[in-house]
Amino acid sequence: MTNSSEIQYSFGLRLGEREFHIGGDKIFVETQMEKWLTLFAGQLPTELMTPGFSQASRPIVGNSGATTGGGDVGGAAPQRKLPTLAEFIKNKEPKEIADVILVVGLYFERFQQKNLFTRTDLMQTVFNRLAKSETEVQQALTDLVNRQFLSDSATMGSSEMSYSLTFSGEQVVKEGFNR
Repeated sequence: MTNSSEIQYSFGLRLGEREFHIGGDKIFVETQMEKWLTLFAGQLPTELMTPGFSQASRPIVGNSGATTGGGDVGGAAPQRKLPTLAEFIKNKEPKEIADVILVVGLYFERFQQKNLFTRTDLMQTVFNRLAKSETEVQQALTDLVNRQFLSDSATMGSSEMSYSLTFSGEQVVKEGFNR
């Protein structure tokens, strides 16, 4: 049986001189695809438009390709709801504390555009609810850095280290923790 996190999806869009390609797991590709379809809405053929996305709700685009009006049109395009952290964790099925850290880190990067996170961020987000101590979380962070699944860096003005996923760490999450 194939784990859904092992299946890779891709999406490409080319409109004149502009071209965009993304790839990854299903949730990531679908959410990014809808963002880009919304951005290029004024230039898309009608067959790419989703039901409920009318011509009238499209942003007005001038010859330069820049949006000339509209701004945020509340509910103009049906947006796929981003997964909650709990849904994302459940979907990725982490097995250990270190796995949960990688999943949360990927969630921060993909859905919250937060490239660095701290032990405090992890504790406030999930580990206090899981009744894990800061020592356990710190040991897992150190192990992940040693295994090169996370990179660590000192943040200016903070005594706490910041972490980000490495490519290898992201791959571990995508492959479903098959170690």
